[in-house]
Amino acid sequence: MEITAGPGMTPAPTGGEARVAGRRIDWTGRDAAFGMLAFAGIFILLPLPPQVVALIFFDIDSAAFWGIALAMSAVVFVALVFTAARFTFGKYGGSWGRLGFGPVRWSTIGWAVAGLAGALAISMSYNVVVEAFDIGALKQSCDDQVPGQVRDSRVLMTMMVVLVLGFAPIAEETFFRGFIFPGIARAWGFVPGIVVSGLLFGSAHVLGNPELYKSLAVFAAIGMVFAFVYARSGNLLSNVLAHLAFNTIGTVAMLVTTCEP
Repeated sequence: MEITAGPGMTPAPTGGEARVAGRRIDWTGRDAAFGMLAFAGIFILLPLPPQVVALIFFDIDSAAFWGIALAMSAVVFVALVFTAARFTFGKYGGSWGRLGFGPVRWSTIGWAVAGLAGALAISMSYNVVVEAFDIGALKQSCDDQVPGQVRDSRVLMTMMVVLVLGFAPIAEETFFRGFIFPGIARAWGFVPGIVVSGLLFGSAHVLGNPELYKSLAVFAAIGMVFAFVYARSGNLLSNVLAHLAFNTIGTVAMLVTTCEP
């Protein structure tokens, strides 16, 4: 198998071994594809039974229903980490280091800062373009990312913040950058790995909340930046820190913004 080399990736020697971010990648594009199918199943099917039961007993606009939905989101995040582990070191041996986790060094912090800067630049540039050209179809309303029912409840907002800051950075980086990106890069090459994993990352947000189609391009581009950061840093913690910082800034902005009806 011939593998295209790129920054943070070495071509495969005889036997088909590939290295991404300095780590040997045994899992294949097929593993990544099965992982994405598992992702779709987890995202759609896993929360379904509890939500159907919740709809029987609670109104869809009730705090109880949204509390169950948010709790199931935490379960989904944990399931994503399990899926990434299952198709990588669970199948081919090793431990969490195979997925990119390593000790924190100054370079880890430096690449985290670079990743955050890239994500912020993309997000702000996109908003500037949307506002400058007055593209109404792409303007995010207050309730697009966080429904009013969640905003109006201190308990639900606390659950949301825990999800966004405590679960999402670790689960999404482990799955999309630690697992999906190297698997695709091994099958198709470094650049396709970055692009396709970024597009999948963006599409996953829309799958979770269709209203986020307005930010699909932003999420996809940020996913590509984060894939590049992982390839160069060699440590998934750079991505987790950048992702956490980006989500923190977004959460603070949301909390201090008054949502007009």
